[in-house]
Amino acid sequence: MTAGRTLLLAIMFGSATSVAFAQARVPDSGMAAVSGNIGVIFPKEPFEADVALSGAFDYYVTPRVSLRPGVMWADPGVKDHDESLRRFGLLVDVIYNWEQGKWHPFVGAGVGAYFFQPKAGGQSFRDSETNIGGTVVGGVEYFTTRTTVIKGEAQYYFIDQGNLFQSPSAFALMIGVKKYF
Repeated sequence: MTAGRTLLLAIMFGSATSVAFAQARVPDSGMAAVSGNIGVIFPKEPFEADVALSGAFDYYVTPRVSLRPGVMWADPGVKDHDESLRRFGLLVDVIYNWEQGKWHPFVGAGVGAYFFQPKAGGQSFRDSETNIGGTVVGGVEYFTTRTTVIKGEAQYYFIDQGNLFQSPSAFALMIGVKKYF
């Protein structure tokens, strides 16, 4: 083998291993992920626990820190009435994660705008209201493949009381799937 071929093979092997090494970390700076969750929301009295849905987009500023804009939706009923309070949130969280092999625990906090619509008999009544609030979150991701995880998380929404409601703050337990790309 000539010196030129040896050098060419060494460059190709070095490039291939550096690309493989660069792809080894998930998540990594500049990566993104999308997730969808289903769970149960536990609002304060007089509202009942109900199904909650959420989705998010994570952008990784560093391998440990992501910015996570997302949405949440729930429609908990009022105890002993045919009324409910539909809630929709637009949220932005900062998430910090730890790498523990296939397990990645995480914590975070953020802010959001929450839109509330009272309903009776399935129909909207009264004006809707928009309140500002904060979120704290903690959970864990389990990697089932290199870029797919199953995750569970607990969320608490600290929401300004506003004019219509005694306390729209709530606790939620969610489970979901997340895909990195």
